[in-house]
Amino acid sequence: MPDEGSYVATGPDNKPKLHYHRSGMTSVQPAKSQGGEGRRTVHLSSMDDLDAVQIFSVSARVPGRLPWNRRPISGDVVSIMDRPDVKSLLMSGVIYDRNQIPESSIGGLIEGAPVNLASGSNNTVLVDLSGYGLEAVLGLHFNPMPEKLPVFAADFSLVSFHLPHINTEGAVAIHAGPGIPFAALMHPIPSVAAIHQVAAIDLIPSNVPMILPEAQISGDA
Repeated sequence: MPDEGSYVATGPDNKPKLHYHRSGMTSVQPAKSQGGEGRRTVHLSSMDDLDAVQIFSVSARVPGRLPWNRRPISGDVVSIMDRPDVKSLLMSGVIYDRNQIPESSIGGLIEGAPVNLASGSNNTVLVDLSGYGLEAVLGLHFNPMPEKLPVFAADFSLVSFHLPHINTEGAVAIHAGPGIPFAALMHPIPSVAAIHQVAAIDLIPSNVPMILPEAQISGDA
């Protein structure tokens, strides 16, 4: 959990935004903010140096509508759930070195498009970032939880950090609802070999869409 000076709150009409630059310069802010208003920035390690490293987390209370509930648009990541045993949803964003993944294992789909879905037990989406000039794969690990978020945690939190260096590099966060940001730390980090080969896709059945914020990842040099 970042210190108070490193996080910002947003509201129902202003969804959160994460920008993670290839260089490691990372910021969060309300999407409608202009001129840097409400922006929190931290300099993390370059994406080129990362493999199996968590770079952000999302935590949300469920069931219930997130404050920016609306129809999904292009660029959104949507998790669909309708399970009475789920009290919270965690998502971890992990960067993997693409060069360590056999080309045949990601299907040769369009560069920059989602390349694979793991089985229902893993709930992982792999996104190929080579279309942005980065030899990396972003793993989005979804974890529906039977436990509620801690009482101090905000209803929604988006936190960017590198766990191995969180005490020296710091972190930034944006949250919605009462409480303070909650960083969902993924440990251990699963190897990409454990998730990139899929014999069958078993998604969670649902009728209720839960909209997550768009996360912008820049491949600019």
